[in-house]
Amino acid sequence: FDKTVEATPSFRHSRPGCVLVQCFVNPCITALCPSGTTCRANYCNGCNADCIPGRTWW
Repeated sequence: FDKTVEATPSFRHSRPGCVLVQCFVNPCITALCPSGTTCRANYCNGCNADCIPGRTWW
């Protein structure tokens, strides 16, 4: 698994019903994303990690 983390501490969603939360740690720290994907922290309605296909940082 690739532990690539996209640095987006202020990641925002504009979709209706989204309530931004503050998390104790970045959810991507413990996420197991498949190779070839980047983990993006998602703070909409919880502390979530989204694995997104595409660019990796290293």
